[in-house]
Amino acid sequence: MDRPPQLQKKLMRYSGFGILFVAWTLLGGLAWARHSLISGVPQGNPLPDLLGFLTCYYPWLLFTPLVFRLEGKYPLDGRSRPKHLLILGLAGLPLSYLAIGLGGTLSVGIQHILRQPYGPNPWWPISVPELALEQALYWLTVGGAS
Repeated sequence: MDRPPQLQKKLMRYSGFGILFVAWTLLGGLAWARHSLISGVPQGNPLPDLLGFLTCYYPWLLFTPLVFRLEGKYPLDGRSRPKHLLILGLAGLPLSYLAIGLGGTLSVGIQHILRQPYGPNPWWPISVPELALEQALYWLTVGGAS
């Protein structure tokens, strides 16, 4: 059964940019901490490495409101779940691709600010692990919206 419009509006109160910023920063920071524990903490200043990790998460600051609206329009409950999963899945592919491009651009900007060498930022090809990470972040956002 689909949600009534009154309940839908009540459920979809948007938390705001500040809370999203904190949430995505915490998620990215935890991912960086896990990565650092497994592969070893970088020598010297860890800030560039942490900021590099956060560039994968910060594009979702911009995309989270859109994903929340998409999930509101195509909710994951009710009889239409398979159809809505397909629609949300198809919408996630270009969003993930854009998140990779935006994250790469943010990374180059941070490297420039920190005066670190950086290479070109190709929008294509993308690696499968990058796409898998961005898809996981997309579905995490859909789950949060649901």
